[in-house]
Amino acid sequence: SNLPWPKSPQYQQISIDFSQLYAMIIQNNPDLQALGYEIEAARSTEKLAKKKSFPHFGIGVGYIDTAHARASGVDDSGKDPIIAMVSLTLPIWTGNYKAAQRQARAQLHQKTHEKTQMENTFAAKAQQLLYEFEDSNRKIKLYRDVIILKAKEMLVASETAYQAGTIDFLSLIDAQRILLRYELFYERKLAENAQKLAKIEMLAGTQLPTVNKEPAKKQSGGSSYER
Repeated sequence: SNLPWPKSPQYQQISIDFSQLYAMIIQNNPDLQALGYEIEAARSTEKLAKKKSFPHFGIGVGYIDTAHARASGVDDSGKDPIIAMVSLTLPIWTGNYKAAQRQARAQLHQKTHEKTQMENTFAAKAQQLLYEFEDSNRKIKLYRDVIILKAKEMLVASETAYQAGTIDFLSLIDAQRILLRYELFYERKLAENAQKLAKIEMLAGTQLPTVNKEPAKKQSGGSSYER
């Protein structure tokens, strides 16, 4: 019995542009998220180091326990006196505080620079993958809708000419070989299309909305395609 034709991979297009893909990368990439947390921590450390270099004022209220002692002729004798307190702490180790500020500022600058570099790297990779994916789509459409159809027409014309005796058998085989070569190239582009989409989704960190385009079906008894 004849073996069934293997199924071709689906031709898929994504309904997304670069700005949407880049936003997904920023939102979903764990490395960028980790750097964002490190930047917030470095920013908090810098603020804390800066506060330590300022004088600190304190206001408080206290009382003295007189243990109910009473003295005759003294107003409010036996009552616990309430005392208002004001404190001022001066930063003595200013050199250490400034060094801590510089270190925290350098850490913040380093992490911010790392995050910017990583974002630029992901942006360039996203642009490249989208270009390759769209280029794959263009080639798929070109071969499916133009080149393979022309090769089919050439094969039909060659068969007619061979039956009429105007060309030899080798010319007929050559027409079949050309069609087969184009079909194999088309199948490779379908596989590359799926691989490019998988790379884009891996970069985005999520599955992307796609529009499936069924590839042209193979005819029984031959290797040609229908639109």
